[in-house]
Amino acid sequence: MGRKKGSHEIVILDGVASTTHDDKAFCAAEEDLCRIMENNGINMIPQGFVTGVAGGLLNECLMRKIQGVTLLVKANDKRPDPLAAATLVDAVNRAYDMKIDTTDLRKGKKKIGADFKELSEKYTEHRKTDSSMYM
Repeated sequence: MGRKKGSHEIVILDGVASTTHDDKAFCAAEEDLCRIMENNGINMIPQGFVTGVAGGLLNECLMRKIQGVTLLVKANDKRPDPLAAATLVDAVNRAYDMKIDTTDLRKGKKKIGADFKELSEKYTEHRKTDSSMYM
């Protein structure tokens, strides 16, 4: 399908669950594409393998002889992570000479943090009310 539409390369964006974000993007691909990524400051994943949807898509790329690369970042495993998303977009910008603005994503980190804090406080308050009902 991709080849019929003129695609010669597939880029898969994915996150690896983590409690910390290190502002680094990694790649998983065939050796020649990994070298191109490394020339743009995106190193090959140091260990492990790609699974799930990203792994399935990479496998399809191999079988159909389409170049495929997965760009990975450490991302929060508990909530949306706009900083991780911005890191992925920055990696795409470097590797493919694009200029996608990530300013709003980077600002979104504070907003999401505040939203989750507010939800947590409401939940805690609600639990206190519910727990006193049964005493």
